Amino acid sequence: MDSSSTYSTQLVFLLGTQRSGTTWLSNIFDSSPNTLLFMEPFAPAYGIFPDFPEATFFLEQSSPAMDQLLREEMPRRLFRYKYLISERSLSNPAWFRVDRLLSNVVKRFGLFAPAWLLNRVRRFDALNLNRIDGSYPLFPKESPSTWVIKELRFAGKIPILMSAYPDARYVIIIRHPSATVHSILTWFGRHRLVELRSALDTYLEKVEVQTAGAPYHPLIERCRNAGIAHKVALYWRISYETMYRQLKDSPLAKFVIYEQLALQPQETTSSIFSWLDLPWSDSVDDYLMFSSSSLPERVTALMTNRDSRRAYRAWLDSITASTSAAVEEVTGDSFLLPWFTPYYEG
Repeated sequence: MDSSSTYSTQLVFLLGTQRSGTTWLSNIFDSSPNTLLFMEPFAPAYGIFPDFPEATFFLEQSSPAMDQLLREEMPRRLFRYKYLISERSLSNPAWFRVDRLLSNVVKRFGLFAPAWLLNRVRRFDALNLNRIDGSYPLFPKESPSTWVIKELRFAGKIPILMSAYPDARYVIIIRHPSATVHSILTWFGRHRLVELRSALDTYLEKVEVQTAGAPYHPLIERCRNAGIAHKVALYWRISYETMYRQLKDSPLAKFVIYEQLALQPQETTSSIFSWLDLPWSDSVDDYLMFSSSSLPERVTALMTNRDSRRAYRAWLDSITASTSAAVEEVTGDSFLLPWFTPYYEG
């Protein structure tokens, strides 16, 4: 495998907001021998794409420079930082373990490592974020013909992706706003999601002056002096409604409801794979069973194991009255809300 074969078969963008199930669905994709997964390469903390606009900047039209960045630089940089020692790490779990061991050694003795090596390791860790934990199951990649890029910062930039890659597919996972907002606020309390928490300080002002923010001026004004729950709920609404408007007429987009994935993981995943013409494999079956019906021995930030049929409702059962009221005020009349009715009736 080499970078010249990049995208020779299929490119898939996996989109959503924080705490919407993107990591779980990423791990499901990663369990297939036919996919190569890249985890959030545009996160600014890792500096892989410092020349890319920040997450709160909506791009309605592309440009020659942006097309060049996405068509030429993106595959080159992704391929370069996906492994450390050998390209065999991309397909062979044994070689990946060697890369992971080297990464851990460099981080442990970071004070004595040159800056270029530390940067390389940080970028390797970023693109393989779900696989860095030693408890994550690794699957051989016999012929990874499909690249899957999980990226939360593309919600307002789909037109430029469509310009650079007219044949790319889009899988957007969406979760009930109350569950999403409650989960995000919980993680804020754990001092996680630092990038999003910082962005929300100026989110309203930045969105308000952009074309994408025009339909939301009354809500922006209502949320301006409100609490953090209102702002997170508005972030959810603008992100998903914008993605829907940009992709609703495209046969290359598929919206996946998180609650359906939680209730019917095999059937929902099978539908996604069939739509993408991805062959089914025993490793996908194994991971779905492992991740949707078992609890981890230890909890980590990226561990997505749970009893998914029960866990999906737990967030709503524990949501505070004030957060629930804030979400209802901001998203109650969203055209997306009826999508969730079948999963929360009764």
